[in-house]
Amino acid sequence: QTQAQESDSARAARSAQQSEKLWNLMVPERNWDIMHPMIPILIVGIVGLQLYSNNSSQTSEEKEREDIRRFQEERRARRAQAE
Repeated sequence: QTQAQESDSARAARSAQQSEKLWNLMVPERNWDIMHPMIPILIVGIVGLQLYSNNSSQTSEEKEREDIRRFQEERRARRAQAE
């Protein structure tokens, strides 16, 4: 009976180790600390995306302003023709 309990506990230990390996594979950042080599890569990626987002939104805003100006000019011209 002692051997059966040991084999059950050994199986449970192996199962726990396999579960831990799978969990570490699926969620790697769980074991990261501030010195992990991936942290600087993530920071550079975040900053790069933020800069790209800011630049593209400024371009979009300028284009929208130009479209509004053109629309207003067309509207004024149509009103002037109607009068």
